[in-house]
Amino acid sequence: MNVVLHILNALLVVALARRIVTGRAARWVGLAAGVLFLSFPVSYQAVPWVASLTHPLATFLVLGSLLIALRAASKPAGWLRAASLGLAAAAFFAHESALVIGVLLLAFYLLRPQPKQTIRGLGWPLAYIALAVAYVPIYFAIPRQTSALPPFTVARFVQTGAYLLQGLAYPVAPAGRLLMAHLGWSDLTSAYLAAGVTVVLFLVIALRHNRLRELGLALAWFAIAVLPASLVLSYDYIINAPRVLYLASVGTTIAWAVGIGDLVSDGRRRIGAPSKGLALLGLAAVLVFSFGFVRERQATHRLGGDLIWQASETIAAAPADEEHLVVNYPAWLAPGRIVYPVGHEGVEFMPRYVGVDDLVWANSGTERDVFTAKFANELPPWPGYYYGIRGPEVSWDGLAERIWNADRVQIVHLGEDALQLRAAGRVVHQSVASAEPMAVFGERVTLSQADLAPVGRELAAVRLVWRSDGPLTDADYRVFVHLYDAAGGLVAQSDGYPINGLFPFWMWRHGDVVEEVRYLTIGSQVLPGWVRAAVGIYDADSGERLPAVGPDGGRFPDDAVPIATAPASNAVPHDMDIQ
Repeated sequence: MNVVLHILNALLVVALARRIVTGRAARWVGLAAGVLFLSFPVSYQAVPWVASLTHPLATFLVLGSLLIALRAASKPAGWLRAASLGLAAAAFFAHESALVIGVLLLAFYLLRPQPKQTIRGLGWPLAYIALAVAYVPIYFAIPRQTSALPPFTVARFVQTGAYLLQGLAYPVAPAGRLLMAHLGWSDLTSAYLAAGVTVVLFLVIALRHNRLRELGLALAWFAIAVLPASLVLSYDYIINAPRVLYLASVGTTIAWAVGIGDLVSDGRRRIGAPSKGLALLGLAAVLVFSFGFVRERQATHRLGGDLIWQASETIAAAPADEEHLVVNYPAWLAPGRIVYPVGHEGVEFMPRYVGVDDLVWANSGTERDVFTAKFANELPPWPGYYYGIRGPEVSWDGLAERIWNADRVQIVHLGEDALQLRAAGRVVHQSVASAEPMAVFGERVTLSQADLAPVGRELAAVRLVWRSDGPLTDADYRVFVHLYDAAGGLVAQSDGYPINGLFPFWMWRHGDVVEEVRYLTIGSQVLPGWVRAAVGIYDADSGERLPAVGPDGGRFPDDAVPIATAPASNAVPHDMDIQ
């Protein structure tokens, strides 16, 4: 739906641009405006994400309503006006930005008079404005979790204006990053300078080619379209929501199409072959930049989208009465290279009013109890990306409390080219059936069960079940798991606290039964055959290992308990479940 509406909107932008620009250049400007609209950089958030459907839908209804109204002005027909008003009313319910349609139509009537237009006909835009005013009480009656209106302060409008004007100057604004890096300019100053240079450039070209009306109409569209967002949304919201520029991009792309066309024309509103080549070169330069920007963020959408599908399928498949704790789930992702001076150029997958349980319900149709936690100790840098984690942020004590109350604990793993939701473990508070313990460490921690299985061609999972006779507080104890190849060489290891580093021994209570899963990268260098695993507990400060004693009372060599063997890199992928 988003993609289809985006394509239809581009076609409507072509039609609108050809109504704004007359003469021989109309066809070229219309085509250029449509292509620029398709590739407008910040549309990366409105088009690929289904939650942003409201923006392409509202824009489609606004463009349709306005084009029909312009047609009705030159060829009066009651059914055309009724259809236009009907689309306008529907647009209001798609998104509040559509409330400006009456003002947009008035700008067209004033700056670009239609054939057979009369003074009496100017009253028609007022009908759209009246319809919008009648909708305003409905808008404010809609329940919402965010504040209805942010404070009206000069500082907020200065900040918001810088970000929105950046959208008008989108091919020029990235140069502001150079000013920030080399001259120490602020982000707001750089954005305003880019917008100022853009407007001056437009004015010089328009004056030279007598296109002030066309330019004025395109700029008026931009200004009118961004007005609702600047009034009702906070600065923090806007800089995380470039989708609010989607409707405004209609005016932006038409202005740039007019500017590029006139810049290379011969002053007679016709473009010869050499000038067409220059125009296409300028258009291509903008398109290359825009497509590169969108492509990079398309990859970001894939990362977050794949994680949402995985989380939805995994959690929905669990028993309905279980509670899930998800640690360090990314609420937003952004490429590490920032292009524009102001704002965030990533993708917010989970606004503060949405939880993982909402994502699971929306994508699987099942309701599950899912709680999240941000634990800073397990937040490594991720090369090439910035990311933000869904809270609340918790300490060791807060995390332990959540682990005790959860039926399953999962953590998001930052891979080289993917995000993965991995089972970390759980505390079951009950005995685990076992003929006899595999080993006892320091007479205080019992290893009851252990399994080793491949989960991919270069990944193995080790499942461990521990029983506690009380917390280990005399040292900073950690678990090690070593994998050896068929020749006895160490090929992988995992060191750290149990449950993926989330549940240290000094947090354990007497009688806790702790299940955990550790993932180890085997690597392609492992010889075909089998790998074997060994586990132990050591003091992180001294390196000394806790004594490991078997059921027969004998001590294991090197205090490392051999736990299992499994096929190496030629294994069939297998999912390990926590029982």
